[in-house]
Amino acid sequence: MAKWNDGIDGDHLKIAAHSGSTMRVLAGPGTGKSFALQRKVMRLLEEGVNPERILAVTFTNVAADALKKDLAALGVPGAEAVRARTLHSLCFGILQKESVLELTHRTPRPLMDFERDFLLEDLKAEFGGKRKAEALLIAYESAYARQQQDTPGVIQSQTDLEFRDRLLAWLNFHKAMLIGELIPITYDYLKQNPAASEFKLYDFILVDEYQDLNKAEQSLIDLLAKKAELVVVGDDDQSIYGFKHAHPEGITGFHITHAPLEDVNLKVCRRCPKKVVGLANELMGYFLDEKNPKKLLEYPGNEDGEIFAAQWTTLDDETKGTAKLIKQLVSDAKYGVKAEDILVLSPRRKLGYYLRDELQSKFGISSHTFFQEEALETDRAQSAYSMLAYIVDQEDRVALRVLLGLPTPLPATYQKLVAKAQEMNTSPREVLLLLVSGQLAMSGMADLVARFSTIEASRTELAGKPPSAVLDSLFDSDNPEDIEVLLSIVATITIGEETELEDIFSRLRDRVRLPEVTEDEGFVRIMSLHKSKGLTAKAVFILGCVAGLIPTIKGEDELIANSQVTELNRLRAEAKRLFFVALTRTKKYLILSSFRELDFKQAKQLNARFIGTKGSPVAKTQTSPYFGEVAKHLPSVVTGPELLAKFGVQ
Repeated sequence: MAKWNDGIDGDHLKIAAHSGSTMRVLAGPGTGKSFALQRKVMRLLEEGVNPERILAVTFTNVAADALKKDLAALGVPGAEAVRARTLHSLCFGILQKESVLELTHRTPRPLMDFERDFLLEDLKAEFGGKRKAEALLIAYESAYARQQQDTPGVIQSQTDLEFRDRLLAWLNFHKAMLIGELIPITYDYLKQNPAASEFKLYDFILVDEYQDLNKAEQSLIDLLAKKAELVVVGDDDQSIYGFKHAHPEGITGFHITHAPLEDVNLKVCRRCPKKVVGLANELMGYFLDEKNPKKLLEYPGNEDGEIFAAQWTTLDDETKGTAKLIKQLVSDAKYGVKAEDILVLSPRRKLGYYLRDELQSKFGISSHTFFQEEALETDRAQSAYSMLAYIVDQEDRVALRVLLGLPTPLPATYQKLVAKAQEMNTSPREVLLLLVSGQLAMSGMADLVARFSTIEASRTELAGKPPSAVLDSLFDSDNPEDIEVLLSIVATITIGEETELEDIFSRLRDRVRLPEVTEDEGFVRIMSLHKSKGLTAKAVFILGCVAGLIPTIKGEDELIANSQVTELNRLRAEAKRLFFVALTRTKKYLILSSFRELDFKQAKQLNARFIGTKGSPVAKTQTSPYFGEVAKHLPSVVTGPELLAKFGVQ
């Protein structure tokens, strides 16, 4: 069996051997942070530390599983008992164990993203529209700590207070909760209960991707680590979750609030080829400053790698040309690339869907898309999923809310229904049943009652059928349009003779909500730039490198018009960090592609920057401004056909 210090030296050895004080590890992409953390845990286990006293907080479930699998592969006894998990799963476990949700009369029925939209539809009129309501919701989930200097749990304004009250009223009435609530609820529980057993559970706490934690999440970690050795690992250049109020200052300023502190800076990029390291440094403004502490260093043993930049004439050309190029890479042995070695990153889902369909229909190359809850994007998919939830539990008020709100939410009418249900101290379903039977009369409810009658008839018809028949009816594979992604997930669920519909739904919900990405499944992976965090591939394609898509700055025009320079600069800096993350996923090939023109309507839908007016045959786009910022390390941009010729594609 390997020993913890076999084949490890330098800063990696310093991390693995560290003991006692708090440690901060600043780790650039591909610099071996996972290797060092693995060896630290390995050392602790070899020294006889109880594995259950070690907590490793990871950003994804895949990362947690990978840590334990890697340790087990090295033959380390106790590896399977190490507490490796995401912060949200950790919080849920604490709240369940201590019956916090039960004692506070909260129902642990999580809202899916599309269900959350219906919540916002019901609240938006009171809070200035959906965008403002969503901002208040995110602030609530962040325990109102919008800035790094804010104290979690402190309500910032009267609007925050009013929104919280209305939000909780909605959630409590619908017997549901937000996944994002787990953090503030757990933080509040621990803050108010200093004698809680959770403070004595861990002797060692290791936190990965610390730069992506907001102040509430960081404060929660601090509470749990009161009596434990704490190691945090992260990179402010990879801080890309500002939309949930996570700021790079969380890790850059860590030393101010956590002294005494031992610091380690991992800078040698073992993953990326030398050309990509140069490109990444230039993007971030480090390539000329040899002494810059954030500059990535090339690993001497790595190859130079290959970088390509191409502009296609149209979006359709980009889709078809990229598919041809991928076909060439996987079919020509000289490239040594398999389907699972290819990672495609797209700033918009549609671009990814177009490529997926082209790869599969034209070349038979298996490819999967990984976008959050993409299986439930369409009304039909949402309806089928919600009907299944309603059949499983006819008192699922959220599922009924969705079904009543398709295809249009009808928030005002629905609020009348809720008010009547509250007045009668009953459920929306019971009120609707009374309306249908004529035992109750309410004005303006005809549309809602008609929808309910259809819903209830479908539920009654399906409720008595075997699970397989219910699925066949809801997810009609003869007509896969609008539900093909959902169908593919349903197909992965094994259904036996004794399998209960409730169990099927539970597994479906988990697979839709958490489409975790692995690296060994034998297909091309297509996803957002955000989703690529933590992944690597031999060949990385970044689609849609046009202004307005890369970078995407939400509300940029409004910020410019209102002279909100500070916020605009913050968003621009984060967008650049996101592109930095995308660039540094590759181990050999990096292909950046753009397109020169597309349909005017399409340009508006994608929110691309373009030249053209309504009625014009096409909209003209510009390549991403980042291309100009990496001029020293980016090869000349060629046309799409010229790129194909470089790879020998006819």
